[in-house]
Amino acid sequence: MPAVTVFIIIFLTVWLQGQLHLILRPDLVLILTVILSVKLKKEKAVTWAFLSGWSMDALFSFGFINTFSKTAAAMLAVFLKRFFIWPEMQLATFLVLILTPVSKLIEMLLLKVFYTQNVPLWPILGAAVINLILTPFVFYLLDHLIKSENE
Repeated sequence: MPAVTVFIIIFLTVWLQGQLHLILRPDLVLILTVILSVKLKKEKAVTWAFLSGWSMDALFSFGFINTFSKTAAAMLAVFLKRFFIWPEMQLATFLVLILTPVSKLIEMLLLKVFYTQNVPLWPILGAAVINLILTPFVFYLLDHLIKSENE
């Protein structure tokens, strides 16, 4: 993908993530990170995760909590995908189900350790369910975008 397209996708995803003021909101950046970790080479996937996490921190957060959690999720997705021979969409959906709680727990741990904020654990299950529902739609949208750019 050209750099301008990647920048636009990062900006729109991060902006939309910051605009959703719901109690349980999907983590679109994590969904895209996992899908790209399944579809692309590891260097591109981890770079996407780092840049999108950093953008989230620069625009809507403090510290580097999102940068660390999204990059860790991408590295785990790249590592775990080697052990499965599933089709890409099923693998991405499974990894989103697994990595959403992991990413949220990393964020909560960092908030607790560095900022002494107590964060409730109940949104983890809701975020995992919402991310699980949205993953196939985001996968097909991204797959269509990648195919149309290659033509």
